[in-house]
Amino acid sequence: MDQGAASETVSLDAPGAKRQQAPVHPWVKVLALMVLIAVLVGVGFRAHDWWTHPTLFGGTYGDGDSSSVATDPGTTWSFPLSKPHGGHADTVTFRATPEHRWRVNTAAATLTVEICHIEVDSYAPGQIDFNNGPPERYCSSLKPVRDGATFRYPSPHEYLLAVVQAARSGRATLNTITYNYQAGTHPWSQRGLDTQNFHLTFKVSDPPTTS
Repeated sequence: MDQGAASETVSLDAPGAKRQQAPVHPWVKVLALMVLIAVLVGVGFRAHDWWTHPTLFGGTYGDGDSSSVATDPGTTWSFPLSKPHGGHADTVTFRATPEHRWRVNTAAATLTVEICHIEVDSYAPGQIDFNNGPPERYCSSLKPVRDGATFRYPSPHEYLLAVVQAARSGRATLNTITYNYQAGTHPWSQRGLDTQNFHLTFKVSDPPTTS
């Protein structure tokens, strides 16, 4: 062996020896904690938003197209706000009387929201469409929606009904109806405001006089 050559020193860990890890800088821990808090806050906000914004009736009524109804002063019109159908029903508890807004209401129209009940095996002609005349013709019973009112949804025997009557000639364009309810009976059931949008106009004119 050439003694003048540089000798190589090889360091081997002893069996079972643990490698020493580089210490984690404090700012890395702080950053990880901040990311975790941001994720938890985001999840909390989304959960709260879901919990306080039920969506049983909201959205745009019908297909979103503008609709109009020609009518006389004093004529009662009714139309469904929710349609009767089967499915897993739950109890909806209203926490206030629904609030409605008109874009225009020169016809001094009034609107109430009722719960229409249909008896089993009864036939209600036009029950899911516009109807003029008293809704009692096809509802077995009517109950006004107010604080504490309940009904089962979805159900083939109950649905929400809007009842409108104009007092004089003019125009009444419905803008929104906002409901305040709890969708279910559990402590975690959704509760809060749910707004339904409309493009619906009642054109009210006096009937022609006959000589």
